Amino acid sequence: MRGSCSWARSPPPARGLSHHDRSQPARRNHHHRGLPRATENRRRHRQPSSVAGRTAHAGNGGYAATKWGMNGWSESLRQELLPAIRVTLIEPGVVDTELPTHITHEETREAVQKGYDAATVTPEDIAEVIAFTLTRPRHLAINEILLRPADQLG
Repeated sequence: MRGSCSWARSPPPARGLSHHDRSQPARRNHHHRGLPRATENRRRHRQPSSVAGRTAHAGNGGYAATKWGMNGWSESLRQELLPAIRVTLIEPGVVDTELPTHITHEETREAVQKGYDAATVTPEDIAEVIAFTLTRPRHLAINEILLRPADQLG
């Protein structure tokens, strides 16, 4: 049935999972709690993802897999929840955040940090793009926004 999402009414996922195993269940838990209320209020829903949902590189397969999954899931949500809720997938590239500090593998963290040290996109830039999506009229659905620094190749 369009406008509702049956899996959002199922129980939330179990706790105690690894980082990669937590990504999708955590989103499902978020939707389990928030989508029924959002449906009642005919709201917009933003799905954060990443450029990694469109590209993959050696060493980031697990992360990329969760983001590719998020992209597919967002499209499914979009189709299931229209017209009550408009789903927008936001896929930023490198953004000047603390993300590298959460990486526990030292070699990977150091490599990622190099890219983040040169980050030119700020969280405020992303917030501005999200605000733009929120101010569009109800008859307009923005399904996806892929954005990255102008000098980011992948």
